Amino acid sequence: MMFNLVFTSIPVMALGGFDQEVGAEYTLQYPEIFRVGINQERFNRKMFWLFVIEGIWQAVACFLIPYMVYGKSEMETNIFEIGTYVFTSVALCANLTVAMMV
Repeated sequence: MMFNLVFTSIPVMALGGFDQEVGAEYTLQYPEIFRVGINQERFNRKMFWLFVIEGIWQAVACFLIPYMVYGKSEMETNIFEIGTYVFTSVALCANLTVAMMV
């Protein structure tokens, strides 16, 4: 349980911790910094569905790759072993996604 907590929460907390706030004076002086959000240039319905498709793709890849490698092997593999490999790939995928956003 601690492993899950550490590897999925710390990158998100680091990303939130290094986020900087913009002061009111700066906001009034440069209102164009909010134009991207008002015009929905970075996040709109198309981007939402692209994020949904990316999440589905990552989930399928994180499950199928370990399952295909270890699930069909001649060795007797336990479902918990495959779960460990799946979780490791999920933690790596989540951390790499956050690292690429920074």
